[in-house]
Amino acid sequence: MDDEILVISSKLIDNQLSGGTTHIITKEEIQRYPGESLPQIISKLPGVEFKNLYGTGFGSYENIDIRGFADTAKSNTLIMLNGQKLSNIDLSFVDFLTIPINSVQRIEVIKGNSASVLYGGNATAGAVNIITDQLLSFEDNYLFSSAFGSYGQFEGFVGGTQSFDSFSITGNSNYIVSDGYRRNNGLRQKNGNLEINGSF
Repeated sequence: MDDEILVISSKLIDNQLSGGTTHIITKEEIQRYPGESLPQIISKLPGVEFKNLYGTGFGSYENIDIRGFADTAKSNTLIMLNGQKLSNIDLSFVDFLTIPINSVQRIEVIKGNSASVLYGGNATAGAVNIITDQLLSFEDNYLFSSAFGSYGQFEGFVGGTQSFDSFSITGNSNYIVSDGYRRNNGLRQKNGNLEINGSF
């Protein structure tokens, strides 16, 4: 009896070989839009829209729609973080608030059905791969920032890297608050990440 083997690639293919189009949003481009969420920044690409379900902003309950799939966008647009799927099997929304924008190095967006060949299901419209900063050295660095937006939106961010003899610890945390543009629909959320790099 032959066993079925499923192989999923995690590498972007060249535009010339792709059945779609690949866009790269760099860190410099992301920094041009302080106070905007990741879906809002991604939606600046042609053929990409974002929709906010509850009107809270900052990426909470926001959906990315590639090539006009409308209500079925979340089941046809794959969202990944460093190549790992974030899109839930129950097709619920990806919480972009858990990814601090300051920690994003670049965003890779594939538009077209080539994404389903690369990553499998839930990528018929395309795929979004959010790449965070990968530390290649043990240099100490620290970052503090804040952003303001409409409807009482505020985001505070603190992050940094502390190096030791053979390893380094990187952490970041953000606090987000928004009144929302609908009544009685405010948002309060805290997020944090911790990463250890080294040679053992």
